Amino acid sequence: MILRWFDTTEVSSFAQSVSEEYARLRKSVAVRHDDAGKRAQKFDKLAAKVKDFVSERKLNVYKKAKLLKVLGDGLR
Repeated sequence: MILRWFDTTEVSSFAQSVSEEYARLRKSVAVRHDDAGKRAQKFDKLAAKVKDFVSERKLNVYKKAKLLKVLGDGLR
């Protein structure tokens, strides 16, 4: 039971996929020269995906910190 509290494999893989998707979106938006409304819509969809993941999983403090750390590392 206590070991599941520290298991961050799902959180880490999700955060890595989100950071890769964000990088792909930034590159495609720059290449296609999308307007501001379309750009905002794409990034809002990605933000909603993250919010849904966090609310569905009921992440504890440790997993939230790991999520933020992996996202930050992936966005650098």
